Amino acid sequence: RKQQSLPAPKGLTSTAALRVVFVLLAKPDSIHLPYKELARHAGVSLGTAHNVLNDLERRGYLINKGDSERRRLLEPGRLVDEWAINYPTTLRTKLNSRRFSAPESSWWQAADLQGIDAAWGSEVAAAKLTGHLKPATQTLYVRPGDMDGAIKILSKQHRIRPDHNGNIEILEKFWHWEQAPTPDIAPPLLVYSELLGLLDPRTQETARMLKEKFIDASYDQS
Repeated sequence: RKQQSLPAPKGLTSTAALRVVFVLLAKPDSIHLPYKELARHAGVSLGTAHNVLNDLERRGYLINKGDSERRRLLEPGRLVDEWAINYPTTLRTKLNSRRFSAPESSWWQAADLQGIDAAWGSEVAAAKLTGHLKPATQTLYVRPGDMDGAIKILSKQHRIRPDHNGNIEILEKFWHWEQAPTPDIAPPLLVYSELLGLLDPRTQETARMLKEKFIDASYDQS
């Protein structure tokens, strides 16, 4: 009797998989969300959310008994490492990055994001979360619909100008929930991945500090 062959697990090789797994890792309590809510938070289709969780189950990262309350994420630390490695080359490159420069390197300290669905990432976020880093670059994630308005406001307030080699990077915000209690700062998992991707010794130390304080601690509590 021929056995039905299952497709090989895909892992975190697609933007959709990275989006869904980001929700699970950045919001540990989201493991119990219904598929519909999980898909909404990740910005993917309902079918995609199903497929990603099935893939995680087959790879041994998830216990999924059908009832969302009985789901359990296994070895989140390993999954964090896999996500952090794949994000810069697979998802980040699809976020329509724009680069700018500003006359003052400290412009971000006075930036007012009120009324803009935006969050600081990378070095600025790390500085705000740990107080341990002086940002050499500034990264801002903005909801796609607010992108043009945000650039116009920042251009007026801080005279940022388009510059392909600039230290300011503005990308599309890809998560769909408010990060309490700091909605203007990207989830620590994203910041951690960005710091590692900079391949700078000063950001590596801060990345380790961030992971221990905010990421590992969140799984210990959950």
